[in-house]
Amino acid sequence: MVLQRDGDRGQAVVDFGLDDVAYLRSDAGAQALREVAGLRLADTTLVSDIAWARERFGERSAVLVGTTVLRRKAIAKFDDPAGWLFTDEALQQATAGPVAAHRARRLKGATVHDATCSIGTELAALRNSAHVLLGSDIDPVRLAMARHNVADVDFCRADALRPVTRDAVVLLDPARRDGGRRRFKPRDYTPALDALLDVYRERDTVVKCAPGIDFDGLARLGFTGEIEVTSMAGSVREACLWSTGLAVPGVTRRATVLDTGAQITDAEPDDCPVAPAGRWIVDPDGAIVRSGLVRHYAARHGLWQLDPDIAYLSGDRLPDGVRGFEVLDELRYSERRLRQALSARDVGAAEILVRGVDVDPDALRSRLRLHGSENVSVVITRIGAGAASRATAFICRPSR
Repeated sequence: MVLQRDGDRGQAVVDFGLDDVAYLRSDAGAQALREVAGLRLADTTLVSDIAWARERFGERSAVLVGTTVLRRKAIAKFDDPAGWLFTDEALQQATAGPVAAHRARRLKGATVHDATCSIGTELAALRNSAHVLLGSDIDPVRLAMARHNVADVDFCRADALRPVTRDAVVLLDPARRDGGRRRFKPRDYTPALDALLDVYRERDTVVKCAPGIDFDGLARLGFTGEIEVTSMAGSVREACLWSTGLAVPGVTRRATVLDTGAQITDAEPDDCPVAPAGRWIVDPDGAIVRSGLVRHYAARHGLWQLDPDIAYLSGDRLPDGVRGFEVLDELRYSERRLRQALSARDVGAAEILVRGVDVDPDALRSRLRLHGSENVSVVITRIGAGAASRATAFICRPSR
């Protein structure tokens, strides 16, 4: 076991070995972890806490402290990570519990082989819904951790590019980090995405990808199934590729908003008009925008676009459960005009949303020098194309 420095975040991370995992899984390791869990490990106590751990546990102190820190970080993704083992990189890429649970519901009753199981987060969600479940990974350390984390699942060590099952749905989550740094090109994934798609071309597959993946690039790689973009807590979490045999007929794009349970697909109508702002402006959830389903969402809820190329929508009523912005004033955007309009309304705090205009919301907020008592939201967007294009600001009252 050695300590390394994370180049992106400037934090020390633990490089776990098989011996470390064996120790952490032992009765002695479990007892030591209970003791270390009592340390604060805060910025003000970290030096003294690590010194105490070194005196108490010697060379094992780094894996004990590292595991304790990772378990505390994991609370943001999982309901109860207290007994889990992690590596830093595996935790960074691990699927959040609710996202994995959603995928497991779609795979209910299936025979599933998680061929890149890592530390087992997908398997933990699948074990209560899949008919038969197998986990495999090429990394022996992560595989050992998975055996600890999800003890009631069968495992084997295998390279995802060399299939070891025949009739199962294959779940794949290629690594998109290397030494803490993100890798954005699908061919730079481990294993490379194009290689995975080629190997499993005739199989039912579910492939987890970064949400920013180039959809047109997927088509060039020969992918023809359904791309599902999922969001949670206002953040787009992933794009998941469902092969044709697992996709709903006629659906190639799906947006899933876990906060509300809402789903929308490209099989729905997308006929929505473009018109001036009505009573409300709606900023669709990021999953809807990223999946290219803004017009479908608008058609479903009787909304319209302010501009055909901008994701802001408008309407005279809000969809149920959606946060919107009630339009109080509309003006041609300039900082001077906006500052004057906000001052006239005695505005002291402004949430600023921007699409299609080169404006930094934080920098603009600072320059506006607001000192009033009212709170508003300001929506700044481009409307129109070419010579008719104009930047417009809407001063709004948020619905919540």
